[in-house]
Amino acid sequence: HQRNLGGVVKRDWAKKHQTEVFGCVVVAVDFEEAIAGKTDRTAVEVGIMATFDATKCRVRGSGTRLVLALFTKTASTDTPPLYMNWEDAAGSLRSRCGLDAKGLIVVHATDSRMCLVRLHRAALDHSLRYHRDETSRLKRTKSDAGKYPAPQSFFCAARSRLKIAFHFEVLRDHRQAKHAYGRCREALARLPRSLEADVLSSIVFIRLTRAVLTAPVPDVKAAEAASEF
Repeated sequence: HQRNLGGVVKRDWAKKHQTEVFGCVVVAVDFEEAIAGKTDRTAVEVGIMATFDATKCRVRGSGTRLVLALFTKTASTDTPPLYMNWEDAAGSLRSRCGLDAKGLIVVHATDSRMCLVRLHRAALDHSLRYHRDETSRLKRTKSDAGKYPAPQSFFCAARSRLKIAFHFEVLRDHRQAKHAYGRCREALARLPRSLEADVLSSIVFIRLTRAVLTAPVPDVKAAEAASEF
């Protein structure tokens, strides 16, 4: 169906945002490999920052967030070469790469399970931030629909509402997703009759019904879903 939706959304837009555009990317660095042969901590940090910046350049413009993961064979109680302790190493690298507290995770081989849980949580947190940022950005741009004459304004409104609903679905905000899909249907109903509008209306209807059925309030799910038919 995505091939027929060029007027409202680009071809394979949904597939792209599910398989190619990521809310968060983890940049994994082997700490022992990074410090091998180096006697100056600045050289270590510059090398790690270069690896981090190379990934940042690849995702620039997409809004994707990055987390730097340092993998080491040592324990958290050990003293890393060139640093006073692991807090010193992590803090220095965060400052060098411009990261917050959740932007860098040290994964120790001796406590890998707990460290990987922290890494997973950090990546999830950044992914959720990405989708919140995207909904905020799209809400700002949806007002642009009024700048165009009909039917272009309806195409613009349907496009922005559809994208907002998608991101709210990822965030599992069923109420906001339902609202956005409903407004998208209203905009689609005002478009000239076409295969694209019909197919997209069917897709939106399915997503809207699913948003209602998966809402956290079970007593009203069936009634609300039935009212959409």
